[in-house]
Amino acid sequence: MMSGNPQILTCPFCGKEKEIMSLVSGNTFGSELWSDNKQIAPMLPEISYVQKCPHCGKYFIKGRQAVKYAKDGYCFEKGLLTFPETKEAFAQLAKEGFIDEKEEINVRMMLHHAYNDYYYRNIDKKDILNILLKNIKQTKKRQKKLIIHTFSQYEYLKPIKFYKEEYNYIL
Repeated sequence: MMSGNPQILTCPFCGKEKEIMSLVSGNTFGSELWSDNKQIAPMLPEISYVQKCPHCGKYFIKGRQAVKYAKDGYCFEKGLLTFPETKEAFAQLAKEGFIDEKEEINVRMMLHHAYNDYYYRNIDKKDILNILLKNIKQTKKRQKKLIIHTFSQYEYLKPIKFYKEEYNYIL
């Protein structure tokens, strides 16, 4: 990944400027693709489609901005929004009206991804494992053994082998 000079965005509400990251190049090595079609690529960071003005707090769509760049320097601000901020942004933008269907779809997908980030993607894998193990307590003995054996085959669930002693009462 090579970052470029910061992109300069001007808030359409207060007229003040905000700098965000720009990329000269990037790649998708080591990326994760989720079932909701979100891609997390360490060397190709996501720059938010909807930006929040740090001065007035209003939301605006980056794609509506004229493309301007600083003459030099760098910036790592991506303008990513949390799920509560994305909900606020969607409400504000829907009230103002979208330019076209594509713009609305992009913001809806952002809302969908933000929801999944907030509730599912930030959970620790050990927490997922504990939830799984608590739920399989209620299944039949043969099914429990099969489930634990199956999940222990996956690299990211290898810690289940260490939990077998702790959860031996399940078997």
